[in-house]
Amino acid sequence: MKKVPFTPATTEINFEFTQQQGKDLISAMNFRLYDDKGIELQGMGLPAGGQSSNGKDISKVSVYFEPIKIFLNT
Repeated sequence: MKKVPFTPATTEINFEFTQQQGKDLISAMNFRLYDDKGIELQGMGLPAGGQSSNGKDISKVSVYFEPIKIFLNT
């Protein structure tokens, strides 16, 4: 986990992981995020990028969700 920025427009989770080259773990991942009341936030996208080095793929991923309600004043 690199950072988790909260903004009025999104809740974002940024992380990085390493996997064996040629594997595609990101397509098998299912991300869910819940607020403090147990309400699931709607996903808004999953951009990913990366690089390969020494037989390993290093993936940098940002997972976007709707903003936490505190930012919406509700």
